[in-house]
Amino acid sequence: MRAFIAIDIPGDIRKKICEFGAMVPGNATIVSEQNLHITVQFLGDIGQKVQSDVVETIKTIDERPFSVSIAGVSGFGKGDDIRVLYAGVRNGEKIKEIYTSIMDSFSSKGLRFDRESDYVPHVTICRPKGASSALSDFIRSNKDKVFGGFEVSKVSLKKSTLARNGPVYETLYERELL
Repeated sequence: MRAFIAIDIPGDIRKKICEFGAMVPGNATIVSEQNLHITVQFLGDIGQKVQSDVVETIKTIDERPFSVSIAGVSGFGKGDDIRVLYAGVRNGEKIKEIYTSIMDSFSSKGLRFDRESDYVPHVTICRPKGASSALSDFIRSNKDKVFGGFEVSKVSLKKSTLARNGPVYETLYERELL
């Protein structure tokens, strides 16, 4: 089963991001509105035992609800060759702490997932196809774009099923932050 740990974002912010994604210049695969989220950790293909270990790890998250805002547009890639266009997360320090806590717990359980040395909380807007100076200019002109704020109150384990029209996500476990 293909899975990831995520933080859901409210519908009104997803809608704004999706509308913004439609304005991206050039050819790109836009993330569908219902699939927009903040990825904490992509897990890839996992079995039942690892899924149980992941759920146990999520249960140990010791964090109260906190506020973030989705703002700023940027991209992963080099120069004009942007592979992922994303909306940033302001005040995302607590998400980074959750990420570190989860990754430390995985290590102690002997679970090995790719650990990013500089984890950046973000919402993927699209995956551009091909390098473009127009896209770089678009990013620069939207570097301060604000989509909205919300309170993070849950962290989820999601299943991702690849389908012809894009992935379909299903929540397998959800941890309320207390």
